[in-house]
Amino acid sequence: MEPRAVPRGKGRPGSARARVAGTPRSDEPDLELLLLRLLDELVFLRDARGLLLHVEEIEVAPGPPARLAGILSGARLDRQLRAIRSEVKAATAHGLRVARAPAGWEAGVTLDV
Repeated sequence: MEPRAVPRGKGRPGSARARVAGTPRSDEPDLELLLLRLLDELVFLRDARGLLLHVEEIEVAPGPPARLAGILSGARLDRQLRAIRSEVKAATAHGLRVARAPAGWEAGVTLDV
């Protein structure tokens, strides 16, 4: 995913800061590994590129292979503006689960902090 700048005022309503957005695409053998890859990508983008992103839209095809396409948005991480008490270092496969639920999907994941 290659993040790009979004003009001020675009993205999340009420935004006063410059926004960034990206379009992740991925495929993995199953949904659990797909979730793990997405979470690890969010951690990588924060650590390596200084981006604090969230999932704005996502489309998932359960597969096999499981496929994901979506939109991430957020802002450059400004540690003067946002105090982060504990940071996620990685998502782990321990206890990882993804299952269909009455209202959509449920997932469980363990995060290393």
